[in-house]
Amino acid sequence: MRSPVAADNCWATGQPNDILGRTVGSQSALRKTNHGGYNNPEVDALLDQAQIELDPGKQADLCKKIQAIANAEIAIAPLFDQQSIIAYRPYVKGLTQHIAYAPSLETIYILEH
Repeated sequence: MRSPVAADNCWATGQPNDILGRTVGSQSALRKTNHGGYNNPEVDALLDQAQIELDPGKQADLCKKIQAIANAEIAIAPLFDQQSIIAYRPYVKGLTQHIAYAPSLETIYILEH
């Protein structure tokens, strides 16, 4: 029988290894994002490999292996995703978002109006 794992962490990184590491990495239990306490040394080793793999295709293959193992052993249920509303005037330019939907102010500028 599978043990349920509730994932309540940020899904917005765009980096699959970050998401997988937070939900199925044994070290994530220490950071309280792997709530089920899932621990599989093979998955941890694959996560480590995927973290340093430079070839996107090979990294994707490693992530698929991680998903296949985790899907066979545990249930993962993302329970929610936050919504963000960002309002700004048309003369405000360069506004982008970081991880966790936080606005980035490093590239923002204002046009004359």
